[in-house]
Amino acid sequence: MAIPKKPVEKSGPVQRAIRAVSGIPEFLQSIPTLPKGKLLKVTSYFMCTALFVGYLATGTREYFYEQRSLRMARQLEEQGVVLTSSASNPGTERSYKSYYGFDYREKIDERRESES
Repeated sequence: MAIPKKPVEKSGPVQRAIRAVSGIPEFLQSIPTLPKGKLLKVTSYFMCTALFVGYLATGTREYFYEQRSLRMARQLEEQGVVLTSSASNPGTERSYKSYYGFDYREKIDERRESES
């Protein structure tokens, strides 16, 4: 007679996630009976998770990245580094001297002069 073996459980990521989700109701029912130490750990875990999600949702991270690049640009300016390029392609920067189209300011001024 052979020794019986336990059935092999599937241990892929989907099965682990299903097992974790199915254990949530049992965990929630055990919260009132937890000792103070474990209850403190669970409470701090939920609080830290909520704060982290709030940090990601409010855009604070983008603000800090922007401030860091501004600080680096100011440091470069203090060290004497100057801007060597512009927003336009090199060699194509020149002012536009022709007429852009309908000029509202001219028409408003003409109307005021004609009313006076």
